[in-house]
Amino acid sequence: MLHPSVTGSEGSLSLLAVLYPDRASREPISASIELYRDGDLRTKAPLTLPAADTEGRIRYLGGLRFQSLQPGSYELKLVAHQGAVRVEERAALEVSAPLRLR
Repeated sequence: MLHPSVTGSEGSLSLLAVLYPDRASREPISASIELYRDGDLRTKAPLTLPAADTEGRIRYLGGLRFQSLQPGSYELKLVAHQGAVRVEERAALEVSAPLRLR
């Protein structure tokens, strides 16, 4: 998802991520999703990662549910750690007000 857009203050987003751990490291991988608005951290949720496949990749498929996002621009971050190494990927998220019919 390069530029996800959501209408309304409640909903969910699906997330697919592939992590490539350092095979030489014995340190476990941990990851979380962070949601920011105007540079402020709004929420953070740890991810339960599956085991790596036979090629060493960790494929994560999950989602983010929300109940009270105000319309505006947000930033989603997927943050992963393996020992002292930290990597992150970011995506913009736009939340728009629901359509009102008169």
